[in-house]
Amino acid sequence: SLVDTYKILRDKKPRILFVQNPSMFLALGALLVRPFFGYTLIVDRHTNFKFKYRNVVSLKWIIFFCLSRFTLKHSDITIVTNKGLARIVKSIGGNPFVLQDKLPHIAVPENATTIIDQSYKNYLFVCSFGSDEPIDEVITAFSSVNDESFLYITGNWTKRYSKEQVDLAPSNVIFTGFVSDDDFAKLMGSVDGVIVLTENEFTLNCGAYEALSLNKPLMLSNTLALRSYFKDLAVYSNLNSKEDIILGFEKLKKLELVPSNVRNSAVNELNVRWMRRADQLNRIIS
Repeated sequence: SLVDTYKILRDKKPRILFVQNPSMFLALGALLVRPFFGYTLIVDRHTNFKFKYRNVVSLKWIIFFCLSRFTLKHSDITIVTNKGLARIVKSIGGNPFVLQDKLPHIAVPENATTIIDQSYKNYLFVCSFGSDEPIDEVITAFSSVNDESFLYITGNWTKRYSKEQVDLAPSNVIFTGFVSDDDFAKLMGSVDGVIVLTENEFTLNCGAYEALSLNKPLMLSNTLALRSYFKDLAVYSNLNSKEDIILGFEKLKKLELVPSNVRNSAVNELNVRWMRRADQLNRIIS
């Protein structure tokens, strides 16, 4: 992949190069050959920081954090999603720029299929099955809720579970696996609430943006970054215990749909804020 990338750089001779990190090796490779091509390098760092492994003594993580600091320090601009990450990048000697993800426009197609029985209350847990997602804890907490409701968990469950484990899940917890974009939109459009959780402080979740786009009651992790961005458009749950998550479920079930005028105003404000930041980034690049 790096050889193919270098061939493209040789042929296109870009003035500005954007890369995403992950991959760390793509960002590193783009840095190492920048002197030969002379481009401005902008790295969209997103969430690949792995803070929970900072104190782990192993060759793998020593190499990771050395490469991480090198790419952060020497990239011309590093795009991050919040001010907390920007402070960290700046402390390393890098040049951060805060630009959250743009809110998506999600249309629910009429011909998309859904597996949901809408005679029950249904909730969608949007997962990537990453190490920062408390999936076991959510399943345990949800199975303790004694009401007729179902939890649908999207994503590639084979990254964490065997088929035998999935088969042994509580009857009101359903693993959907990967679904098409249309079916995902239909699924999210059909549920009574959306759950998107992370144990990482400096992470904003794509599933939360999507739920906001469809005006769904939303349960998020109780982190400063998420509260600062989504404000009153969601309920927030601590993740320290099963009881914390159950309390989050109870708050989610009581959360009414945000009135259309309030939601539209909030979404418009977020879109305007994004456009201003994007315009500012364009001016900096120019």
